[in-house]
Amino acid sequence: MTKKCTPSCKYFRCVKKALRFKVEGSRLLTIKEAIRRGIHNAKPWCLWTNSECIGPNCQYAYCIKNAMLPNGDCGLATKAKEAHFDQELEKAEMEFKQIMGGYKKFKITEEEFY
Repeated sequence: MTKKCTPSCKYFRCVKKALRFKVEGSRLLTIKEAIRRGIHNAKPWCLWTNSECIGPNCQYAYCIKNAMLPNGDCGLATKAKEAHFDQELEKAEMEFKQIMGGYKKFKITEEEFY
């Protein structure tokens, strides 16, 4: 399952610069202030619509790493999964080469092995 992009991500931004985080007492903080103060239970708030931020579904939302996919998934999480898959693939190729090394004395090539 892929990870959805969220307004609480440090790379999530609003083109209108309307993203704030609402904490108890109706106080609004920027993302930097919320991270610096260690506030994790704040609601993302849109100053443009004066309502809760809808995140990647908003037309003004973007990722500063250009990793937000059109369906709202996080491309950084997807890349991490692909990197893990590539590592497993390389490991399997190394194991195959070791196995094929044992068949050299029988003069069996890779094509004949299949």
